[in-house]
Amino acid sequence: MRSTNRLVGAVIALASLLVLPACIQVGAGGDPPPPIRRHALDAGSLESEASRALPAVGVHPFHGRERYDLRVVLRGPDGSIEFLEGDRWVEDPRHALTIAVTEMLGTGAFQSATDAGAGFETELVLEGHVLACDLVAGPDAWSALLRVRFDLADAEGRIVHSGTYDASRALPGASSEGLGAAMSANAAEVVRTALARWRERR
Repeated sequence: MRSTNRLVGAVIALASLLVLPACIQVGAGGDPPPPIRRHALDAGSLESEASRALPAVGVHPFHGRERYDLRVVLRGPDGSIEFLEGDRWVEDPRHALTIAVTEMLGTGAFQSATDAGAGFETELVLEGHVLACDLVAGPDAWSALLRVRFDLADAEGRIVHSGTYDASRALPGASSEGLGAAMSANAAEVVRTALARWRERR
């Protein structure tokens, strides 16, 4: 009899272990988490005159503050910073901006624009530093802010031009909707502004 009671007790204990997690899940809501909103930073439109093309340039991978990874940085009105739980960049913004800038410069602004590590001979090299790639919370609407420092040098390492450029665009409302498109447009704007300065120096 005692062995039978012990067996029944073991079965009940095992059943409890199997049922408890399901009860906890139902009690906690059981609903799946909302989907992650993903944003892409792509090359924007850049009109260039082939007759004014600058010499071939090699683009080094852009550097930036460590907080600019796949997480989306939200900057509050008081300057505070947090990461949005439900949003992610498709790619690290530093890498995405390197690719986007190289693509834009290669559409006629320069004779060619390639990866500086590929070993191609170029007359110029470009370094980039991402200083801000933020979603900025305003009192009514939010905005996308991009700030980049470009260092353009010749093949011997002599600086041709160094400058910091920023662009900002308002989003439709107080959310991250439209962040990718706005940041891509910001990237095109800072490249256009920098390109005008580079042409003045050549």
